[in-house]
Amino acid sequence: TAEHQKPELLEAPYRHWIDLATASRVGEPVRIEGWADVVRIAQVTEAEELAALDSKLIWTSEYAASRFNWKHRDPLWVLALRVHRLLEPVTLPWNDAYGGCTSWFEVEGLPDDPAALPSEPALSDVAFAARLRGALEALPSLVEPDPS
Repeated sequence: TAEHQKPELLEAPYRHWIDLATASRVGEPVRIEGWADVVRIAQVTEAEELAALDSKLIWTSEYAASRFNWKHRDPLWVLALRVHRLLEPVTLPWNDAYGGCTSWFEVEGLPDDPAALPSEPALSDVAFAARLRGALEALPSLVEPDPS
């Protein structure tokens, strides 16, 4: 959702995403244009780790660093995603669970396995491998997620 999102918290090239996210109005159909696999995960608990990732984040460095002060017991999570574009976007009817200040909700009307839908990687294999390699160099603790 775009609830509570502020463009000034994102680096300049990504600020337009807030407008795109809020372009979908409450009650209107929701358009899904892609899906992603989580290919690496890490917990970030130190400012140095966060600084190493600075060029790879969409958040401003000030905002990302401020997240350390929110919940000292909870680390920040870094997810490396392999993103795919759907060849034919899926449009779903609005569900009231999609509105408000919500982090997670079940999306009704999608297949259990999004890979079953015709799609293509957003980046070529070579480009994705290069970006993942850069993330791994910056944050060696990025590991493959536990499949269980």
